[in-house]
Amino acid sequence: MVNCAGCCIAGILIIAVVITTLMITTFHVRPPEIKIIRIVIPQVLLNNKTTPTINIVAEFSVKNPNVASFKYGNSTSLLYYHGNKFGEGHTPSGQAKARRTHNMTMSIEVITSRILTDPNFLHEISSRILTMSSYTKLSGRVKIAKIIKKDVDVTLNCTITANITSQIIIDQKCKKKISL
Repeated sequence: MVNCAGCCIAGILIIAVVITTLMITTFHVRPPEIKIIRIVIPQVLLNNKTTPTINIVAEFSVKNPNVASFKYGNSTSLLYYHGNKFGEGHTPSGQAKARRTHNMTMSIEVITSRILTDPNFLHEISSRILTMSSYTKLSGRVKIAKIIKKDVDVTLNCTITANITSQIIIDQKCKKKISL
């Protein structure tokens, strides 16, 4: 009788240690990594046309390091030039599968009058290098085995330097704020 009780207690302790180890290592929720891959600036803006609004296309990647998928809701990105907001874009909700990178495209509506009136803009356009700032917030949830549910908020403030001729990002410095 005592021998059977000792075996049951030892079995329960082993199961508790295994579950605790899995919770600390494998099932630990890590924040997704968000990165701006590319920005496509239309020639209309570069040619200094007086179109009231244009669309800049931005490509983002969401890298999910977790063992479960990361589902995120609608997201908003804002573009700034020398501290003045000149563009805003929205992405629909989506999902980054477990340990995969999900790419998404966002169309950002730019109010051209806000950027063309800045005296620095024409100088930067002539040098073919454009520096701007962006603000993006992505909120979502990671569910592991339908037991662990963790809300994740990632806020990204970036300074982006892009070559407007080749449409390639030359430099990107981002400050992340992560809430789990």
